[in-house]
Amino acid sequence: MSWRVVRTGIPQGECPNQDYGVWLTASLEFVIFTHGNNDKGVYDLTHLLQPALVIEAWALRRHGMAECLGRVMSNCKPNEWGYT
Repeated sequence: MSWRVVRTGIPQGECPNQDYGVWLTASLEFVIFTHGNNDKGVYDLTHLLQPALVIEAWALRRHGMAECLGRVMSNCKPNEWGYT
């Protein structure tokens, strides 16, 4: 499963397709937050090896999704899509 989390209040003129990805592994053991990815340039291994943060599900239950998303959004650049 995956979700696309979009920041609100992005200033006009910036890339309109900014988001953070949230992925749940099939085993339900890990939650993955993707950040800082984009589709600029030639699609190659750089695009396939995505920057991400990973948390074990038991730890996410302790800290909560809101706290994790807040940390990712305040410390990491969003993904940017729509350049190519």
